[in-house]
Amino acid sequence: MTKKVRIAPTVLIMIVTGAVLFGGWALYQTNFVKQPVEQIVQKHAEITQYHVDWQTDAMKVQIQTKPGVDVRELVQQLNGDLEKQAKGKKVVIEYMNDHSTPKIDKWWSQALFDVAEAMVHQKYSQIPLRLQQLQQPGIEVQTEMDNQYVYITVKDGQGSKTLLLPLEGTRMGVWPYEKSTIDAMA
Repeated sequence: MTKKVRIAPTVLIMIVTGAVLFGGWALYQTNFVKQPVEQIVQKHAEITQYHVDWQTDAMKVQIQTKPGVDVRELVQQLNGDLEKQAKGKKVVIEYMNDHSTPKIDKWWSQALFDVAEAMVHQKYSQIPLRLQQLQQPGIEVQTEMDNQYVYITVKDGQGSKTLLLPLEGTRMGVWPYEKSTIDAMA
């Protein structure tokens, strides 16, 4: 007793089931995941541009603000609001720098080594001191810190560059699969 499987109804049922499942998932993602996050970001009038990237273990939000905004305060508010919607994922906020000038970029490339060294050795109090020592005429540097980031703002009268340096950064070796050999307690 063999049963003949009818191909057309079976394929039709598989297509309808896939469409319902995928459509439901897409509707859920749009209405209950992405839209609430975008509403949170949009309610902050200081933010002029943003991009949200959902990754497997984190929600990465890139922002750009109007000039003169207290970035530390904004990031703290935004982070608190977004953690509720992150569904257990880590919230990572980055700042998009579109207002930098060649003068600022050149100065930052000279200061970067000292800042990176202080970050690796977790000697955060050295950052403002070292940046003040490296300061040049016409360049203004402001540093702040909270429990997640070191904030560095560099201005030169024509433009600005804002950096959010995470306190819990990932250490990297020289090669992609090399484990870090830096002792954090050194």
